[in-house]
Amino acid sequence: SQRIHRQYLRREWTSELASRQSRSFKYSPQGVNPQPDITLPEIQRALESGQVITGQTSEDTPSAVLAVPIKLRGETLGVIHLKDIALPDREWKEDEILAISAIADQAGLALENVRLLEKTMRTAERDRKALEMTGKIRATADTKSMIDIALQELRETLKATRAHIILKDDHFTDSSNESLHHAEKAASRAGPK
Repeated sequence: SQRIHRQYLRREWTSELASRQSRSFKYSPQGVNPQPDITLPEIQRALESGQVITGQTSEDTPSAVLAVPIKLRGETLGVIHLKDIALPDREWKEDEILAISAIADQAGLALENVRLLEKTMRTAERDRKALEMTGKIRATADTKSMIDIALQELRETLKATRAHIILKDDHFTDSSNESLHHAEKAASRAGPK
């Protein structure tokens, strides 16, 4: 069950991150701001291994680095990356690493809670729109009007340029087929196909 849950988390977070414009954030005295994705070696190693990575870099400015994976139920969601430019030879202490790891664990739980809340809100909004659409369709007793309303609502809700409702011939009378013909004409008048 743990393996299945990890696969579920991996799939959900892959989908979630693909839909986000920014996946990296940087803290500065001005606050937290989105920034382009960072592909530093220590971040990649922490993401791939799920382990804390420490060391020194000699890129532009020498610095001590610490990369702590943000995990949720064994699945790595991201990394907290710290740099100390003032002390480039700094050795990160065990209690510092434990403190950042505890923060990373809390961040993992908070991120999952936000993801679940946003997913619930999207589902509730979708259900609200479906209920609203159903109410409009049920408000009329005329088959042609029902089909016209359904087509119009589907096109508006889904931002579709084309919408069709096709009724199966052998389940309906000739008058229903006539309604289908009218609905197809209405759909062609409603916008481009």
